[in-house]
Amino acid sequence: MKFAFSAAAALAFIQPALAHYRFTSLIGPDGTVTGAYEYVRQNTNNNSPVENLQSTDMRCNVGADSGSGTSTMEVAAGSTVGFKADQAVFHPGPYALYMGKAPEGTTAAEWDGSGSAWFKIAEKGAIIGDGTFEFDTTMTEYTGTIPSSVADGEYLLRIEHIGLHSAGAPQFYISCAQIKVSGGGSASPATVEIPGYVSISDESLSLSIYYPVPTSYDVPGPAVFGGDGSSSPAPSSSAATPASSSAAPPASSSAAEPASTSVATSPSSSAAPAPSSSAAAPASSSSAASAPSSSAASPAPSSSVATPAPSSSAAAPATSSSAAAPAPTSSTCAKDGYNCCMDAYNACAAKANSAANNGGNVDFSACSSAKDTCVAGLARRHARQWSRQL
Repeated sequence: MKFAFSAAAALAFIQPALAHYRFTSLIGPDGTVTGAYEYVRQNTNNNSPVENLQSTDMRCNVGADSGSGTSTMEVAAGSTVGFKADQAVFHPGPYALYMGKAPEGTTAAEWDGSGSAWFKIAEKGAIIGDGTFEFDTTMTEYTGTIPSSVADGEYLLRIEHIGLHSAGAPQFYISCAQIKVSGGGSASPATVEIPGYVSISDESLSLSIYYPVPTSYDVPGPAVFGGDGSSSPAPSSSAATPASSSAAPPASSSAAEPASTSVATSPSSSAAPAPSSSAAAPASSSSAASAPSSSAASPAPSSSVATPAPSSSAAAPATSSSAAAPAPTSSTCAKDGYNCCMDAYNACAAKANSAANNGGNVDFSACSSAKDTCVAGLARRHARQWSRQL
């Protein structure tokens, strides 16, 4: 007896797994990447961001209030730990690592992250050069050092990456791992409560990263805990931070992405032309490392796009277009499957991120439409194959 398995059903099943990145694995002190959700709490949010900044989901993501089924890793104070994502973090925006100490008598697995208990141990902001403002969009790993002076005990280690691709609508990509610290000291860092540590009105969250080109940037949230009872913010105009960030090669689902999202300015006395998804003028070199761009005179790579400067005549804000990015099809992806559709989507989204848009929001509609068409085509193809086998 055969049963009907429609392409729509296949698409509904596959779709949640395709799109955004998730921080699924803890990186231990020896650099070992642990299994997915072995030490990281699994959420019920699939790969969607948290967008309500007043929600308790800001702590460890949706459905991750406890970690009863999650292991807790023992680490020494002063160790370097971090997270690995399941694909490249392709949205432009800052990173931060937080620690929160579980209350006395409570394990990290039992704690829901409530109360004023969180402090920041690392951050990575924008790379700012001469007329350029960019974030690394190829990273798959981010690590930081546990201050050697923190008290022993069980903690939640929290990572957040904030997508700033749509002005005024920040997206938080969050995961929490469970760790037990030993060999520490007696420091008492200043702490914050989550939610409540950031506001949608904060300039670092509400700004447009494309136009006008920002000349400084402070990572949202409190200053980084310095380890000696003090807090030391990272320089706003530098990508140097207490964390060691990884520019490791992107995961297989993001191999086609550019090294960074870059914006540059060029003088003009006429009205700003409509943006294009291809490079329009020389700009500063994009960097996959965390060091600032060294020059605005070198030719721009394919991921860097020149943004026209404002003029005396008003130019309506435009939306960066993804229409020129390569579109995946079910025929070209027949062999490699759904990951092929996502690879092309990531490349398309990265190109849209880096396109000049004169103050508008980034338009991912062409990327999403092509991805949906590709996935639907594969789902129909697979449905036909499955029905023949039954």
